[in-house]
Amino acid sequence: MVREEGWFERQAQAREEGRFVGIGFSCFSERTGYGSSAFAARKMLVVPGFDISDIRMDLDGTITVTSGTMNHGQSHETTMAQIVADTLKVDVERVKLHQGDTDRITYGFGTFASRSAVIGGSAVQLASRALGEDLAEIAAHLLETNVDNLELRDGAVRRRDEPEEGVTYEEIADVAYLQAHRLPKGSAPACTRPRPST
Repeated sequence: MVREEGWFERQAQAREEGRFVGIGFSCFSERTGYGSSAFAARKMLVVPGFDISDIRMDLDGTITVTSGTMNHGQSHETTMAQIVADTLKVDVERVKLHQGDTDRITYGFGTFASRSAVIGGSAVQLASRALGEDLAEIAAHLLETNVDNLELRDGAVRRRDEPEEGVTYEEIADVAYLQAHRLPKGSAPACTRPRPST
């Protein structure tokens, strides 16, 4: 870059004029990942150490997730959707992200210092895991097996011992929303239970 921008020529011209111009490089470390435990160890007074994410699955298997961080051109829509898709083993096209909507997200610290993927993405992953646990709990009841015998795969919850047996997310959502009598004892219908949030 120094060569392409002509700094060596400028340096030579300056010497002919009796001036000395140096060419140097410097590096700096920018504080990033605000809110992580590593950042908190620096004992700064204000370390926004959390963000909030809510997640919900609709009857058609579409997953809607919220984030308190905002996209400023960093492709958060893709990043957050991929986190959900990877965690729940679904196609990324089935995930919708809502960012920075104060009607949906009560608290959040927004986007700055590379915290969106570190903190916001972690909140999205934790919410996704909580939804996955709910799906597995209902599936275990429907498939008459233990949760430990189940895995999330290809938009369904499948038995490990008999992988051909499973229930799709749409089937689970149908039970959770419309067939409360088929839910595990003590479980509330999806429309009345609190949404996973972290």
